[in-house]
Amino acid sequence: MESVIEGLRGDRRAVTNAAQTIRLSGFLSRRKYRDALIASLLLAWNFETSHRARAAVLAALLQARTDYLHDYRRVVEDISKRFDVYEEVVDEEGIERGQQRLESVTNAVEAAAAASTAHRSNQGE
Repeated sequence: MESVIEGLRGDRRAVTNAAQTIRLSGFLSRRKYRDALIASLLLAWNFETSHRARAAVLAALLQARTDYLHDYRRVVEDISKRFDVYEEVVDEEGIERGQQRLESVTNAVEAAAAASTAHRSNQGE
């Protein structure tokens, strides 16, 4: 599991592979690792600029949000609070970019969830 999480800190190929592994392997179903995987995926989006890698991260995060909504929201809130604490105690600018990217990924996940729901509804018609 540690090697998968470590992959989310690598280059775009490693990030893509790690995100795909998380999504397809069922790792999110393991409660022991779920929070760490979700947090690592959120942070991978924060640091990664490759669209292909971000697409893989988004797919894994969408699965986390869909299957484990409570855990997903709790991890997002925890990271957001860490950014807020940092901003309060460190007398420097710069955390705004991290906050914006966290908002960017959570907005992307919500949009993907809505699109996925709409797609499923359209297929049922």
